[in-house]
Amino acid sequence: MNFEKTLRFIKEKTFKIFIFLLPTQLAYHFWPKWSHIYGVRVDYLAPTIYLTDLLIIVLLIVNAFEKIIFPNIKTVRNNRKKSNPFRKEVLLLFSLLIFSVINISTSEFLEVSVLKWVKFFELLFLSIYIINEKELNFKDWVGRPLSYSLIFFSIIAVLQFFLKRTLGGFFYFLGERSFNISTPGIALVDIFSQEYLRAYSTFSHPNSLAGYYLVGLIIIFNSSTRSFANTKKLSLENKHKNNLLSIMVLIFSSCVLILTFSLGVWVAGLFVLTFFLISKNKAIFKKISLAFFLGIVSISLLSPILFQRYFINRNLFKENVSNRIELAKTAEKIYSQKPFFGIGLNNFIIYLPKTSADTEVVWKFQPIHNIFLSILTETGLVGLLIFLYLLFLAFERTLKSNNIVLVLSLIAIIITGAFDHYWMTLQQNQLLFSVVLGLSFRKK
Repeated sequence: MNFEKTLRFIKEKTFKIFIFLLPTQLAYHFWPKWSHIYGVRVDYLAPTIYLTDLLIIVLLIVNAFEKIIFPNIKTVRNNRKKSNPFRKEVLLLFSLLIFSVINISTSEFLEVSVLKWVKFFELLFLSIYIINEKELNFKDWVGRPLSYSLIFFSIIAVLQFFLKRTLGGFFYFLGERSFNISTPGIALVDIFSQEYLRAYSTFSHPNSLAGYYLVGLIIIFNSSTRSFANTKKLSLENKHKNNLLSIMVLIFSSCVLILTFSLGVWVAGLFVLTFFLISKNKAIFKKISLAFFLGIVSISLLSPILFQRYFINRNLFKENVSNRIELAKTAEKIYSQKPFFGIGLNNFIIYLPKTSADTEVVWKFQPIHNIFLSILTETGLVGLLIFLYLLFLAFERTLKSNNIVLVLSLIAIIITGAFDHYWMTLQQNQLLFSVVLGLSFRKK
């Protein structure tokens, strides 16, 4: 019994530390030959073990001990009377495993595809863990550690902006990379003829930082509203503490969202605010949310055709926009080669030099800046339908339970995912996406 309590203690503390350290990118990279293109190392292809991966492994091991080695007697008796409570999860895992084998078999670069599928199943296990963990208390396990995390990592971002360089020292062990405004390829912003470093914190790009903070802030709003709703049960001192923490998160996170200068996230933020204002009318909110979801997906999938027809002259756009257009056009060409099961997960970057004639785009080795096009190209029509089905179920579940905050989180991910790739490619954003999906499918 004591050992069982110890396992629960380890599980709770590990999960809280995991949530706090979500923004870290401390990792060890391996560089096999197949992670290079024309002799150049490509981060997206390299096998990488993150600190947060190790924490997930600890959670899974502890959970296995709890569920298998030390099962609750009452739970075992109930399971004998009822059908297996994990039947749906097992069926889902088995179906996805079969599809992954088919997808890998169609890939020209098996190692790259296998590696990405391993990451996918890790993220899936994280979501399933969150769905089934009965002891998970949102406020204590997610809300509070995420609040402290957003404040702490936002301080790093703000200091970087004003110092025009990264902080170095201890922050290296949180995954902060070393650079300044003179480093080639770094994202800068011009303010009154003065160059400043766009806020990075411990992320690989300001856009991924901004997307993470937008969704994180929405989730914390959920925690804050629950705290305010239960103020009668709290002492005056605790009320002030909760209110102060929520205000600090709002201020610091807003500063980060501004200092990243991420236009796509600013646009997404305006949409989220608009949806929040109309959420009081549940019937209208549900219809508009689902219509918006279908609209974003449709526009994303039609974007290569639209770009081909209406945006032929790329010189009319800024470099980052024109590169996105070229990547979308290239995605259409690559998709046509293997339309049903795709070219293999994470294989787009390797196909890029063979397909695109634009050397400027090719040598940046970037994924498609649209998660729906990316999934369609790499996993084919079958993979896209599976992804859209799961995403639609998450939407439907959160709308039915009237969990407006999670609906808004999904909307934010969908909008920013139409502009960028980080929800499918970068560790911090992938983990947060998995957390949101897990929370979406949890029972109240």
